Amino acid sequence: MKMNDYTQQLSPNHIVEQLKSWYREAISKNNSDHIRSHYVDLLNEVYDAVDNMRLIIKKNNQVEEDDKNDWICDYCGKSTFETDYDYLVSPKLHLECALHEELEKK
Repeated sequence: MKMNDYTQQLSPNHIVEQLKSWYREAISKNNSDHIRSHYVDLLNEVYDAVDNMRLIIKKNNQVEEDDKNDWICDYCGKSTFETDYDYLVSPKLHLECALHEELEKK
């Protein structure tokens, strides 16, 4: 689907079809070794890029999980990670828990 004169939108199907085309060229006995090698290199470049993106996503998800573990209320033991800042006294204390703690002290 053409968006304008300079940009063409690529869907996952377009990308997969292009990769299939490169694969066919890479295994074709009609192509020279040089041409087959060229298409193998293109495929490997894409595979490496996808693998790197997967690693980055995995690391980012792990960092978020590690961050979540640091956001545990000292009073109730529940997560404060998703709590709006207006309802926190600190990253480790819900406002409601702080109020309960104050009332217990009296």
